[in-house]
Amino acid sequence: MKKKKFLIGLTTAFLSLAVLTSCGSSSKNNDESTQSSVVATSGATSAEATSGDAATSADAATSAEATSGDAATSEAEASTSTAESTSAISYDVPEIEGETSTYGFGASYTSWQELVTLAGTTTDKNGNTVLAKAVTIDQFNFASNGKNRVDGEGDASVYNTQATNITITLKSRGFIALDGNWGSTTKTGKIYIKNGSTSVYESETFTASTSNIFGFATEILDAGTYVISSDASIRLNNLYYTREVTKATVTFQTEYSSAESKTVEIGEAIELPTLYQEGYVFKGWYTTNDSTGTKIDDNYKVTGNVTLYAKWIEYDPANYATVIFNTGDSGIEIQNAVVEIGTEYTVDPLTLDGYQFMGWFTDSNYQYAYTGTISESCTLYAQFIKIHTVTYKYDDGSTISTEKVLDQDAVVEIPNVKKIYGKQFVSWTLNGETYNTDTVVTGDIVLVAKYETIDTTGDQVVVMNSEGYQEGLYAEFMQFDTATEYNAYVKETDGTYTKLDSQLIRKYKTEDGNNTYYRVDAVGLAAGTYT
Repeated sequence: MKKKKFLIGLTTAFLSLAVLTSCGSSSKNNDESTQSSVVATSGATSAEATSGDAATSADAATSAEATSGDAATSEAEASTSTAESTSAISYDVPEIEGETSTYGFGASYTSWQELVTLAGTTTDKNGNTVLAKAVTIDQFNFASNGKNRVDGEGDASVYNTQATNITITLKSRGFIALDGNWGSTTKTGKIYIKNGSTSVYESETFTASTSNIFGFATEILDAGTYVISSDASIRLNNLYYTREVTKATVTFQTEYSSAESKTVEIGEAIELPTLYQEGYVFKGWYTTNDSTGTKIDDNYKVTGNVTLYAKWIEYDPANYATVIFNTGDSGIEIQNAVVEIGTEYTVDPLTLDGYQFMGWFTDSNYQYAYTGTISESCTLYAQFIKIHTVTYKYDDGSTISTEKVLDQDAVVEIPNVKKIYGKQFVSWTLNGETYNTDTVVTGDIVLVAKYETIDTTGDQVVVMNSEGYQEGLYAEFMQFDTATEYNAYVKETDGTYTKLDSQLIRKYKTEDGNNTYYRVDAVGLAAGTYT
């Protein structure tokens, strides 16, 4: 593959662009004709396309002038502008006696996790963000796009999860409830909830209109796995499940030392106590008093009231080693362990606010990592490294993003900055001075984006923005005061230039309509990096 250089010039004056990356793979084509699952969104705004959506091929670039946002949005996006909030809809939910737990997103819940962290995202054929895979919800609280969904308020991003069902696992008896809008203006259909092949709920038939609102709850369901699907996209304001909480008592019986009983929810794992008695070695917890039963490990889940029995053996110093844990200045205290020589011994990782735990080491200089086998009495050292916060801001004080960086590491998650007409981003600054992003970080810092006003009176074209996209790349530049014609070239590795079709250089209006700028596209490029 030939390496190309993309340049833009004012007649015979050339200026090399920044490094651009072209991704040659095509986006996934989702077909709404397949059964689609819940779209986790609640707003009523349609997303805007950027000026870069206008054309990705020479044939698409025939228009002489276009405004930003010309590209068409998908049905799921376009219809959000007419979607009604379901905040006014009411429906009955069944009552569960005793203690309950509720999980999901909506107006009644305050603990959130991002739905997209469960499913991931991809891009559909129209360039819209969609959920990448089926979502399984097992005692998780979540919110699409990291925004709290409160009766239609908050961020209104559309997640068109075509052919991607939502699965809810009930660990005990409970019910599932949801409300929202029918999300299709072209298809009629129903919403379904099934346990395997058994239907537990089937909605009425909705006509093709996003003004159709729905809200319902199932009857009390047994513990199990339930799948929510629909014949077309739907938009949710609330999705949650409520289940009963049943608890059991775990009693610990031991000949030496002592351990208090615990009350835990049935189906939950239990944190087992570790005991110590001078002259003896604690060998763990068992289901019978004579240690012939099953040994309990960290994966043990309580199914009812139970008594667990401690196993002890006499300590023989010839066969056992003492492990001392040194956690430095962390303030964390760990009891010494007596371990059988030659056996594998797992040491749990530690957590310390403001620090990253790097592991256990056999020396105080953290040169030799602990391998997991004890051969003699020793001291294990915990290493922690300070975590610093790097905040990226504009000069008006607004925050772009933040990044957590380990002490003595450099920044890696450098954000893209916004486009400002008439200005060019030139660098990040720290306390007014240009900041080298390869510099190691030793404390919390604030980096500010620096822009400079573009001079259009000279004899060089200055690129405002440039970026790679599907099988192509583009550059944007301001109208030049003395120019009457612009030419763009692709530079081959042999130094020769190939002139691009003039129709790939197009004129646009800024979003406010007060200014114009030019954009040039190089299309049909293979995946790779172009300089």
